Amino acid sequence: MRFKIIAALSLVLNLGLLTHIFAGQSLTDSTVDNRIGLSDQTTQSLSPSQRDQVFIDQLVGRGLDSHQVNLLLFDKLQTELLGVLTDNDSYWLPTSSSDKAASLQQQLKAERALRLRLTALLGEQARYALAFQQVFRPFASQMDFLTSEDQIALRESQLQQQISVLSNSEPGSEGSPTAAGLSLQAFSGVLHEQSISEILGPDETFEYSLRYSPLADQLRLSGVVFTEPAFRQVYGILAKTQNSAQLGKPNPQALIDQRNQLTQLLGKNNTVKVLAALDKRFKNLQIAGQDYDLTQEQLLAAYEIISDSEMAMIQGYFVRKINAEEGINLIRTAARNRESQLINHFGEDVARELMAKFSRGYSAGISADGIVSRQ
Repeated sequence: MRFKIIAALSLVLNLGLLTHIFAGQSLTDSTVDNRIGLSDQTTQSLSPSQRDQVFIDQLVGRGLDSHQVNLLLFDKLQTELLGVLTDNDSYWLPTSSSDKAASLQQQLKAERALRLRLTALLGEQARYALAFQQVFRPFASQMDFLTSEDQIALRESQLQQQISVLSNSEPGSEGSPTAAGLSLQAFSGVLHEQSISEILGPDETFEYSLRYSPLADQLRLSGVVFTEPAFRQVYGILAKTQNSAQLGKPNPQALIDQRNQLTQLLGKNNTVKVLAALDKRFKNLQIAGQDYDLTQEQLLAAYEIISDSEMAMIQGYFVRKINAEEGINLIRTAARNRESQLINHFGEDVARELMAKFSRGYSAGISADGIVSRQ
């Protein structure tokens, strides 16, 4: 954080210095050419890279350091390729979604061209120059764990998503994005819907998901106080079963193994908190609890009873494939234990209401796949 503040102050001071040095002087290609004795005809015959080099040489000749040169070079190329952005100058005039989409498409092309020009001129070191961070490391302040290539891929996906939304939106429709585009958090949700793994490698996907995925948000809001290593481990355990569920292949045995791993890592109470945070049915339990002024601790206790019974039913389901009678007895015993424990904790009326509300909207039968799919 301290480094970022210092870097920002340095940038401001450098820009101020450059403004003072070149006040009243326009460093366009033509003025640079004239100062070093090149005619318009001569400079017109130069390639863009050669003209850029002439520009750099002129700045170095005036005593500027590499960072100051890079700042002015970036400004020159950005203006040349993208023009001066004036999106907010006519804020009182209507702007169509198609115009905004076209502007973003132009920006996408310009950023690509900027990277090509800078890399051709300065080589790979251009990727790490602070002055060019906007196009080579656009998410550096939030995702410095990603490489330049990964950040560029995310940036392009972000722009393309904005263009797509704008192109398909009705003029004046409520909630349609502006040319400024989606926020990083909103964009993260879009990415996870599309599969972030299509953009990033496995390690980078994991790091990104730890910070921005819906699953990570649910863990942070579970009420469990994590250490960083524990958070990473728990996320890794849960992500495996979540991915299989999203593919339409719930794995009952994996769910049992997951629960055992979480209990070993977090203990029983914290495991219940995590599972409740991920289970859509727990919301129903909370709604039912409001009618009886039940505390969060009481609701978690009810959830633990129900969840334990479901694990026993899943085990009974597997046993039934080998020994039908024994498996059925295990399932019935789990159901009876659940009912008696809920009644002991809350009384018969409240227990029945909690169970009815908890299962509302989930009509799958008592089978391993049915229990998994209800979560």
